[in-house]
Amino acid sequence: PWLSLIWVQILKYCTIFFAEPDLVVFVSLDRTLVAMKCVMNFVSKHKHVCHMSRYAWGFTSMNKRYMSKHIDIKKANELLRPMAGEIKGNHCCVGVGQYYSTDGATERYVVCSMEADLNKPHTVVELADMVLSTEYGMDAISQSLLLSGALSTEAADLDCIGNSRWTFGYTWNPTFEVFGLGQSISRFGKLDDVPVLYLDGKNPIDCEAITSLQIVLSEDNTRRSLLLNLQDSLGQVEILYDDVDIPSLVEGFDQSAFMMTSTQWLVKAAANYVLQLRKLGFNPQLVLPSILTAKENPHVTQRNQMWRSLAEQNKT
Repeated sequence: PWLSLIWVQILKYCTIFFAEPDLVVFVSLDRTLVAMKCVMNFVSKHKHVCHMSRYAWGFTSMNKRYMSKHIDIKKANELLRPMAGEIKGNHCCVGVGQYYSTDGATERYVVCSMEADLNKPHTVVELADMVLSTEYGMDAISQSLLLSGALSTEAADLDCIGNSRWTFGYTWNPTFEVFGLGQSISRFGKLDDVPVLYLDGKNPIDCEAITSLQIVLSEDNTRRSLLLNLQDSLGQVEILYDDVDIPSLVEGFDQSAFMMTSTQWLVKAAANYVLQLRKLGFNPQLVLPSILTAKENPHVTQRNQMWRSLAEQNKT
């Protein structure tokens, strides 16, 4: 039963799609996968112990899960209840990034509120940044938000790595939307019944005019931009950009691995734009710099192989 619950968590928080033939993206990969591997490794090494003491194991496991769940609920309530005024009547999202706990048992969650009308430009306010258990954290936060009067709670994917600050995020409901700390950046909608992409501070863009989503790197790889390429003479539109520090080239530093990890959110965001446009009946392409493709970066190849393997496991 405990293994079944782990799989339920995986299916609940994972969305898989193929943006390009060689690019498999887990839009939001719950760290429960890591926890599951730890459990399976233990079971494979101690089969006789698990068999002989399965009842004691089950009781102990249930007790730990019970305690973990209630600890998460208590912590979420303590952090969020004082902010009920900013929660009530607003939509909220719970974001995760690339957070790597030593045992896979915990996850970093960032909670943000958005104004009630998501069809208009709206502000985005960070409410809390907390670490809870991988298995119960999302449910505990969602429960606390709804009890405080949130209109809805949605999962989000953030660009933070480890304990670093986040700059951008995206969510999928009620439509795919990219946001930054303070405001929404882009969202899909309709204007006179025509599908358009709204960009903050710019005129709506007809979705039919978008030919590709392109990630562009500066010569020194420190500036990363996400561009819309438009048909005919309409040119390009920059959706967002980010400036990062490249670690000093010390012994053992693998720049190709760093580039893959540090641009992962941007690649997933671009792929989500492509996916959303294809759902609307258009056929834009995803254009990546060579260092972020499987042909030029062996780490991208390894990551894609791992994602494909996990995707196949989820099908069975």
